[in-house]
Amino acid sequence: MAFAASVAFVTGAAPAAADPIETCTPTVGAIVAVDFGPFGGGVVRGCDTTPTTGYELLRDGGFTTEGTQHDGPGFICRIGNGAFNSGKQYPTPAKESCVLTPQAGAYWSYWIASPGQASWSYSPLGAMDRKPKAGDVDAWVFGATDVGGTTSRPAFTPDDVRAKGGAPDPSETPTDGPSVPVGKIDVPAAARWVTQQLHDGSHVVDEGSETPNYFLTTEAAYALAAAGGRSPALDKVVARLAAGTGEYAYAAGPKEAP
Repeated sequence: MAFAASVAFVTGAAPAAADPIETCTPTVGAIVAVDFGPFGGGVVRGCDTTPTTGYELLRDGGFTTEGTQHDGPGFICRIGNGAFNSGKQYPTPAKESCVLTPQAGAYWSYWIASPGQASWSYSPLGAMDRKPKAGDVDAWVFGATDVGGTTSRPAFTPDDVRAKGGAPDPSETPTDGPSVPVGKIDVPAAARWVTQQLHDGSHVVDEGSETPNYFLTTEAAYALAAAGGRSPALDKVVARLAAGTGEYAYAAGPKEAP
């Protein structure tokens, strides 16, 4: 019974039937695209006319998912869709056990684009925390990328997969992006943004939660280190991670597997 409960927690309920792709437009719903290329497939799209989170968009868009035993269903470890290989989920258990957090060299990275945005942005939030808006498009790509999402972007553009027909509301189109050339990263601005996401300046907390999200806190530490090396802000994050090592490594309790 304990094993069955564990599986139910990781995989979650079965996904709802996807909305027909044509019901999503630039002003209604959001599109999600998953690239099964590394597994011999192609890009499969899904539509959800009323998504509340990126996780719901993925699952209500017709995809099945599996999380890890360590991080729960919110960390997407496997993805499948009936349009590819009878819905088989990838990576297979032979390639990835999905017990612990996958290595950065082989995992499903999460990318987002708003209406009018011509290139992908690496999502700063997990799928359960992101709130898609009308006309948004999400993408999931398996492979390797760094913490800032500066490598291994999707091989397709947002316009290749976004909803067609109509036109996005100009008032919803972002106009205040970073003042740096295309392809460059405003590193100081990115570091400031990361720092602003820290609770008490030391850790990341999911919306509606009071406990630290150690995975995202670790990602924040990597980002701050990459942006400017050692700093008071980074030292505070590292100290919080050090204090919570046991809680992070043994999320189910000290007597359970890490």
